Amino acid sequence: MTNDELMAQMSKMFDVQNAKFTDMLGAQDARVSHMLDAQNAKFTDMLGAQNERVSHMLDAQNAKVADMLDAQDVRASKMLGAQDARVSDLLETQTVKIAVLIENTVTKRLDALFDGYVLTHEKQWELERKFEALEDRILLLENQAG
Repeated sequence: MTNDELMAQMSKMFDVQNAKFTDMLGAQDARVSHMLDAQNAKFTDMLGAQNERVSHMLDAQNAKVADMLDAQDVRASKMLGAQDARVSDLLETQTVKIAVLIENTVTKRLDALFDGYVLTHEKQWELERKFEALEDRILLLENQAG
């Protein structure tokens, strides 16, 4: 066998070996792809289940928070209602006190002021009558003297 023949035979052997390796690699690639696809599907299912569990937990937590906020709102409304009633009662009490103060203090002062006005007016009329009487006496005295 010559070198060329030997090289040709070796080349054929390499080609056959290369074809076997290519087939083996193709088969190995197909098995690995299948395993990766199965693993990917398994992880996708696990992530979906985990996502659903987390969603349910968050929904439950949101419901608890909403209930707590509603309860807090009810308590705050009751407290504000009670405060409003107390403020209304205090305002009514203060209004009554102010009315009584006005009636007892201001009314008495107005009555006293009015009485003083009446007395002053009566005194003025009395003095005017006395003045007229004096004028009449002066005229009478002038007429007698004169």
